[in-house]
Amino acid sequence: MMKTQLMKAMMTSISEVVETMFFLPAEQEKEGMLLDAGLLDQADTPSAALAFTGDMSGRLVMMVPGNLLSEMTENFMGEPGDKLTRELKYGTLKELLNMVCGNALRKLDSGHGFDLGIPEIVDGETVPSELPAAVINVADAKIVAVLDLQA
Repeated sequence: MMKTQLMKAMMTSISEVVETMFFLPAEQEKEGMLLDAGLLDQADTPSAALAFTGDMSGRLVMMVPGNLLSEMTENFMGEPGDKLTRELKYGTLKELLNMVCGNALRKLDSGHGFDLGIPEIVDGETVPSELPAAVINVADAKIVAVLDLQA
């Protein structure tokens, strides 16, 4: 039950954060498994993970295609695209993940707090494809959020 609530909170949070902080329209597409998310190449998709502990523990992994991440970084940093470094883009991805995860966990109203780790860049290819995932359409691209809960 709480897993379903967390996935819905994650989807809502992605939409809210992308629209408010990155000035891009976001539309929730679907929930399912990562293998059904429609990513063409997980290995080439910038990905970041953030661990959390509390009533539930696990990690949230966000995958954002490079072209969308560039646009989001331009909007967030106010820098033209030709000034964006890989580090700035990865910083934007980690900040997106941090905002989304914090916002989603607050929505759960569990009465207990959650502790968040530090976002880190990960190899998207290492994320198991049978994990639950949410897909959000943003500017003709897809953000995929993968929820990896510990038993």
